[in-house]
Amino acid sequence: MTQADEQFRLTLLAWRTEPYDGDAVDERLLRIVRPDTQAAVDLARRHLSAEETDVRGVACQLLAVAAQVGDEHVRVNVADLAIDAYKHEHDSDVLVGIVRALGGAQDARGLPVLTALAAHPDAEVRGQVAGDLPMVMGDPPEVSGVAALIALSADSEPQVRDWATFGLGTQTDADSEAVRRALWARTSDSYLDARDEAVVALARRLDADVRPLVAELLAQPTVGTLIFEAAAHLKDPSLLPLLRKFDTTDDNVRAAIEACEQGPSVT
Repeated sequence: MTQADEQFRLTLLAWRTEPYDGDAVDERLLRIVRPDTQAAVDLARRHLSAEETDVRGVACQLLAVAAQVGDEHVRVNVADLAIDAYKHEHDSDVLVGIVRALGGAQDARGLPVLTALAAHPDAEVRGQVAGDLPMVMGDPPEVSGVAALIALSADSEPQVRDWATFGLGTQTDADSEAVRRALWARTSDSYLDARDEAVVALARRLDADVRPLVAELLAQPTVGTLIFEAAAHLKDPSLLPLLRKFDTTDDNVRAAIEACEQGPSVT
């Protein structure tokens, strides 16, 4: 057994540990990838057709880490293997790894896979899709990817909505009536992380209608850092009295104040 094989075995044990620790899994996978990224891809390939779902799951996670570390040639190989694995895979945990691998590969060929999985019944799969879709959508972003993120931004699971709103609003520059409607819908989200992602996304697009909402949120006792970022995007001097109530030594507050002192960007 090679050292890489032994690390794969130890990673499999970490994968099976409850509660699951993704950082511990990734740490062991990096020990396989760093010495020889292409050899790590070859090791993953040998396990992609294993009968045990957890072995296939670790293999796909290994592909994902290799894509993040490797060069363009490695990323192409990862995309090839992940797309092929998707054709005959049904286990949710393995599909999460496939999505992550395709996101790491940043290969446009992964877009049809991720848009198809955007409607998967398992929330973990949908959440991974929401996080990785922007990586394969291109610039300007493909319409099918934007549509998938819009749908995911209204998901029943709060964290899926949060990731999708971040992907749609901040990781892409997509802008249309449909995008704006989706973002505005999240400004009343009970999950505050998703709400704040929508607010900063609208501010990035210099949507004048979001100004009163930013002011309203700045007037509250507890304010998330994304709201300060939204104020910085707007560069609205009328927000300065509200901003100066906060700790001006805080980097986020100071950046918002400096931006608003420059003057308005919205007409």
